[in-house]
Amino acid sequence: MNPSNISDQTLKDLICKDLDVEFEFLALKILLSRLRLKAKSDSTPNAINNSIAELRKLFDRFANLPALQKDLQKIMESER
Repeated sequence: MNPSNISDQTLKDLICKDLDVEFEFLALKILLSRLRLKAKSDSTPNAINNSIAELRKLFDRFANLPALQKDLQKIMESER
């Protein structure tokens, strides 16, 4: 599963709660909760892009873990 295949728009939708997916990977749940709170107070394009970059760093760092692989699959399926 290649996390770079996930579009920025999909990640933005996750952060802004336009797309809601139930995740298994705890670190992703925690980071996404924090990014959503941050987006509530600052929804400028620059802030959202920084949040997308944070998500991508998490994906790259833990891409080999099975729980994150399942969550990435859920994200990709929701893109379709």
